[in-house]
Amino acid sequence: MKNIKKTIKLWINNRFIIIIEVIGYSVSAILGLAAIYCIVTYENMNAYANGILVPSSTSINVNQEYLIYDWVVNPGDLVESETPIAKIVTDKTAFKRLIASSYLSEAIKSLKDTGIPLNQNLETLKTQYNKIRGLPEIKNVSSEKRGIISIPNNIKKNTVLNPETDLAITYDLNTLFCSAELEASNSGKVTEGQTVTIILPETEQEIIGLVNKDPDAKEGGTVKLIFSNIPENAKQYFKELLSSDSSSFPKVRATIIVGRRSLFAKFFGRSF
Repeated sequence: MKNIKKTIKLWINNRFIIIIEVIGYSVSAILGLAAIYCIVTYENMNAYANGILVPSSTSINVNQEYLIYDWVVNPGDLVESETPIAKIVTDKTAFKRLIASSYLSEAIKSLKDTGIPLNQNLETLKTQYNKIRGLPEIKNVSSEKRGIISIPNNIKKNTVLNPETDLAITYDLNTLFCSAELEASNSGKVTEGQTVTIILPETEQEIIGLVNKDPDAKEGGTVKLIFSNIPENAKQYFKELLSSDSSSFPKVRATIIVGRRSLFAKFFGRSF
């Protein structure tokens, strides 16, 4: 055993310099390969922004006060351009009579439902009122563009609206917009045309779009994000959302690619 140890020790002593050189060359080679990898391997530099994702929309209004006589569509319906969505009455006297008639009908129905005997004079009054009021002039309101119909606040029949109030909104699910607040990191590097990605939380679907930065946006300001290639499951999500009573669009965190840098630049602070 002693001879073996002595032999090994002698062998190492005789080749010590060679062993050190081999180790040195190996370490140099590894470091060299690592340096090359860092130089040729790049990663994205990102900025981040937070906002609410909404489909492209067009409001439907009437330029005078009016009463909704009846709806032709339901929330969530897909309509083509120039498709009637509602019937309205614009003559104030006529729609006041319609409202009064509606109240009278509801009162009579309530009395019947509760089993209270109706006064014959009340029935006669309603019959006479319906005869003298006449059929009002009914006008159609149509959608200007193709899209999914949303009815704000689920507006009912016999509701009187003013010109400033939206009758309905059509949403084009082929285009989504997001007005987003920039986070501080790399916000000054955000420019129009940069690629942006978001994850729609409800579907876990990645959506890719572009940045259109506001001309007056400062660091930490607002950017407008535009998305055109919308996956079908994302469209379905928005369609179901617009069909419901909810008007809350999803909040998203956008990742904006503002540049690329090598790993060498990342670790040593120098770009190539």
